[in-house]
Parts: sequence; C-alpha cells; structure tokens
Amino acid sequence: FRRVLFRSLAAAVILLIEPFSLFELSFQLSFLSLLGIILIGTPLAGWAAAYLPGFIRFPLAYSVGAQLITAPVLLYTFGSVYPIGIPAALLLIPLISLFIWFGIIYLMVSWIPLYFVGQVFAFSLHFIYRIISGLTALFSQAPAVTGSGHILLWLLLPAVVLLIRRLSKIEL
Repeated sequence: FRRVLFRSLAAAVILLIEPFSLFELSFQLSFLSLLGIILIGTPLAGWAAAYLPGFIRFPLAYSVGAQLITAPVLLYTFGSVYPIGIPAALLLIPLISLFIWFGIIYLMVSWIPLYFVGQVFAFSLHFIYRIISGLTALFSQAPAVTGSGHILLWLLLPAVVLLIRRLSKIEL
C-alpha cells in the first residue's frame, strides 16, 4: 500500500506543478506502468516463485503487469498493442543494462593511456549494441493486437488483479 501511496504522491506533486501533464501520454504511461508493476507484477512474481527462477520471474512478471495496465491507453491512442514486448524485455533489459554498465566503465577507463583498454571496451560496446539492434529489429516484425474493440477485454483487468493477488496471497 505504501508503494502505491508514494507513487500517488509523486503524481500529485507533478500535477500540482503542471496540471496539464495529466493529458500527456508519457505521464499516463509512466504512472500506469508503475501501477501495473505494483498491483500485478509484484503479486505475479510472488505466485511464480515456485515455478521460475528470479532472473526470469521478476522481469517477466513486471513486464506482464506493465503491459496489462498500459494496454488500454495504447489501444486507444495508437490502435495497437505489441504483446511481443513481454518476451522481448526478458532479452533486451539485461543486454541494455550490460551496455550501460560497459559504457560507464568505458568512460572511467578512457583516460588510461593504454590504447588496448579503450579498444576492448569500445569493441564490447559495439558488439552488445549490434545484438540489441538485431533483436529489436527481429521483435519489431511481430504482429500487433489491433482495434479499439479489444478495450472491452481490459474491463476484466480488475478481476485479473484480484485473482493474481488472491493466488499470490501477497499483501500490498
């Protein structure tokens, strides 16, 4: 409950400073994603603890939670949703994290006068980038779920949230 309260407080502060943020897609998707991670992802991860290891369970559960909650807004705004984002996140998030860490390390060692140190990190960054770029291109070929008629399915979302919470028995 505290996590939802703090996110709500953050949203309230933003809206006090800039009330029209409520109508910006970035605001809506950011806070809905967090809400989905908290209300759906966290209990789903708890429920899946018996079935999946943590390195798969948490990213998968959080991706499902964020996708489910943001899907109605995406359908309304763009007319489509890409469920491939859930498995794509399992591969891309660790790679992007690795890319960021290698970039930070590269910046820290780039002042070392040894030429090969910079070259090793530059090659590593380029290699990781090529993998990320290739996977992104591959996943972008997946079909979308389209049409505003699917919004009716999202009316079942509260029932899904309650079911997941009941299965996981995690108190929010």
